[in-house]
Amino acid sequence: MDNTSENLHNISIAIFDDLSAILYTVFPIDTVTACTTFVEFVALVNDNRVRMRKSFVLIIALIFGYFLSACGSILSSSISCAMRFIQGDCIMDLRSCLCLQVVYSVGYILVIAISFLLAVDRTLAIVSPVWYNRDYKNSFLYGQLTLVLFYILLINVGMYLSSEHQGIPFCTLISSRENQFLMFESLVNNALLALTVAIYIALIVWVKWKLHKDRENAVLQMAHRRRMKSKLLLTLAICVFIHATTFYVGTIFGSIAIAAENIVDAMSLAKYGILVVISGLLNAVFLLCRTREIRLAVQRLVKKCGLAQLFTKASSLLPSLNRTHTVGVCTSTTEQLKTIECA
Repeated sequence: MDNTSENLHNISIAIFDDLSAILYTVFPIDTVTACTTFVEFVALVNDNRVRMRKSFVLIIALIFGYFLSACGSILSSSISCAMRFIQGDCIMDLRSCLCLQVVYSVGYILVIAISFLLAVDRTLAIVSPVWYNRDYKNSFLYGQLTLVLFYILLINVGMYLSSEHQGIPFCTLISSRENQFLMFESLVNNALLALTVAIYIALIVWVKWKLHKDRENAVLQMAHRRRMKSKLLLTLAICVFIHATTFYVGTIFGSIAIAAENIVDAMSLAKYGILVVISGLLNAVFLLCRTREIRLAVQRLVKKCGLAQLFTKASSLLPSLNRTHTVGVCTSTTEQLKTIECA
């Protein structure tokens, strides 16, 4: 082993030892996130009543983005740990690393892009409800989703083609920190998320003002609340705020890491950006608790799979055992009393 290879080997071990605690913490979080989002995704896709609504098509895509992000993080963490214990370090070719990170990258970009499309969708539904219900066709929506997929493809292919075959001590997207496509993606993500937050804040203020203006007419206020779907708007806004908080914290540490000259220092700083993975679990649970349509879809999926009957039988088993036991005790006590009377 020459000096360069030995130096890369030592750096790889140092980075893994520094990140190992984070990796072992992230793995169960990502596993729970992947399971939760997968159940929600399958439930919504199998529910015809929900799947036909334009806003819930975007919510399905959002949940799928969280699912891909969690799966990509699990895949990357698992391979890094396996490489450390099998070959003694985590050295990998840069292009191979980008291929490994593509699942996480697709999910990550999808979440931000779909969050922006949901903000636009809610704006159109609230500000221009007649046009939204009559003229806003599903073809427009699927056209937007096609553009998002094309953008994701462009970014990932561009990152791969603009990278070189070189060994890196640890596989993360920070490893290609000088890649122009990665820098462009980061700028677009920051701009889209900031614009999404601004749209939701403006919508919430407008809806609150509209409802406050109609406060003396309860019937009109209830009609406006139902038409503008204020609960769904607030739910989606809180989801975006949760994601934006974790995203910008991760971006701050990521930007500092990119500016660091030493790769070990860069990775040590970048590990705090792993806070982003928590947003997937928080939003999945929050959407399930706050959105009635998702809860009903999950309940229908449980019934469809026969799990509800299984739980019902299991719960009814214990009371029946208790009743049998009680009858047995009563019978035994009665027989003892008869014996005493006869004696």
